[in-house]
Amino acid sequence: MRETPNRSWPEVELNEVQRLRILAAGLPHVALAEMVIEAPIDRVWGLTGDLVAGTPQFELGVRSVEILREEGTHLEVAARTAFGATLYYEVELRFGYCLMQSPWSDVGMAAVEEIPGRSTRFAHFEGSRMLGRLGRPLFRWNIAGDFKRIARIVGGA
Repeated sequence: MRETPNRSWPEVELNEVQRLRILAAGLPHVALAEMVIEAPIDRVWGLTGDLVAGTPQFELGVRSVEILREEGTHLEVAARTAFGATLYYEVELRFGYCLMQSPWSDVGMAAVEEIPGRSTRFAHFEGSRMLGRLGRPLFRWNIAGDFKRIARIVGGA
């Protein structure tokens, strides 16, 4: 039997935005964008991570979000759209990271400090399994509007 030297695999630590990028790379139907927002992470995530009060402020397609069940970082939510439909999502939510999945769509958000106390790198993806890649331009356009509203609300623009 041949002896192998004691080797270890290299290790890598990923921040929340890097995790979101990797996840989005495996979802061909989502559009991903990033922006540096001139506001501290607590302010940015205070808005974007508050699904109930924050989401309807920056996401024009959402009228309200209701938490139906919460167990630690796992939530089930109902989102009422601007068109009157209700979408149900399974959500994984912790500070700086949010993944939302329904049978029809995926949404992800992540935030990390860019300059401590001054700016935040915010990444966001949206996509529809029904529309597939064809829907990505629409979601890129929607995300660009979300970024403008988030920056305005948190005082970064």
